[in-house]
Amino acid sequence: MNILSLLGFDFKITEEDYGKLDQETISERLYDEALAHYHQKNKAAAEKSFPIVTDIFRTRGGTIEDILVPFTDGIKQIGVSANLKKCVESKNAELIKSMEKMITLAIIDQQWKEHLRDMDDLKQSVQNAVYEQKDPLLIYKFEGFEAFKRFISKVNEETISFLMKADIPIREADQVQEARQAKDNG
Repeated sequence: MNILSLLGFDFKITEEDYGKLDQETISERLYDEALAHYHQKNKAAAEKSFPIVTDIFRTRGGTIEDILVPFTDGIKQIGVSANLKKCVESKNAELIKSMEKMITLAIIDQQWKEHLRDMDDLKQSVQNAVYEQKDPLLIYKFEGFEAFKRFISKVNEETISFLMKADIPIREADQVQEARQAKDNG
């Protein structure tokens, strides 16, 4: 269940294989299947969006240098900026590369802000250690290091999860048209 919720695909393993194989072999199989799923998902997203990207390049390529493409994991959405000409020339490989970079940076940024808030809270709570006759600096260093390890773990988990599930949300043609009209009128 954890693999399904974190990585977004079903890892098929029989109970017999699970009991028979060692942990390293199971991990390698999971890694290989996850990597294959990731490449297949990215290829499908690139192929699905390529006709739209080529149409934009053909019709407005002279006036638009970069495009902003939304990617979602089903919960949150991150806009990915990519060079329009490079996307067309690379058949959207540039879009996938930009997606990987921008999603990773967005998640690091979000988690870093939360980490800084946690460190600020820690600073406030450590001041109470004086009343317990403990060295606040030692407690702050130890708890700060533990908080940093949690930060790194959370960044890795959220980045992998989002990248494994990232897809371009499907919109109906009339919804896109309405969004353009609302923007023009507003």
